[in-house]
Amino acid sequence: MQHMGYLAIALICLTACSPASTDTAPAEDNSEPASAPAKVSALPAHSLNGVDLDQPLTLLGTEPFWSVTASPSGIVFKRPDEADITLSAAPFTAMADTAELRHDELTMTLTATTCSDGMSDRAYPLTAQVTYKGKIMQGCAAPTSDLQADRP
Repeated sequence: MQHMGYLAIALICLTACSPASTDTAPAEDNSEPASAPAKVSALPAHSLNGVDLDQPLTLLGTEPFWSVTASPSGIVFKRPDEADITLSAAPFTAMADTAELRHDELTMTLTATTCSDGMSDRAYPLTAQVTYKGKIMQGCAAPTSDLQADRP
């Protein structure tokens, strides 16, 4: 008998939580189950030209050669014949077609346009500009994992 009381309470709770319906005939339900997540873009919320800005990125340029690796563990700016510059991690700020990361005297700007490094057949998903102590360097950018996958 006690089970009937629990069943009655459960039915009352379910009825109270159910939305009111104005239809008298049951409608055909072609929607996904309520437990399925809403369909959203496959792109991360913090992305630029399909690149997840929260994942490790590599920016690089030629003439002069330089590279920057930006990841959740930190930022490393490398140039030949110069000491590496290591900075604490900082996030990119995404705007419509650009993203920017400012850190002390280093500013990185990414643009949502494909880029060529001028030395290979690779097409990078982002164009990069790095400004360090007032010196502007142009280059390209891609997820670090994509660049590592291409190494022999």
